Amino acid sequence: MATEKSNLLLNPEATAAVASAGAGFTNDAFDKIKKARAEGPFDFRVLGFIGGLAMIASNSIAVLDRFFSFNFTGAMIAVYGIIFGCIIAALDAPVSVWTDADCW
Repeated sequence: MATEKSNLLLNPEATAAVASAGAGFTNDAFDKIKKARAEGPFDFRVLGFIGGLAMIASNSIAVLDRFFSFNFTGAMIAVYGIIFGCIIAALDAPVSVWTDADCW
């Protein structure tokens, strides 16, 4: 059984076929998720936006708590949480925020 798997890995054609099938499956799944996000109900985008704002708020409090308790590693992780929350809030913001902006 183990030799069959190792022989499969040594065969470039079989490995390329399996990798191609995996990449195709991943691309199809990504396209479905992208379509569902773009055309899905507006409620999911609102919930995502509120979740991003909640991440920003909770991690902002955590930065102060961890900084004053001299847990600098935890404070840096909370800063990354703030950055991630900003990205989520920006991506899930109402469309009018991006289309009405004068900076684009």
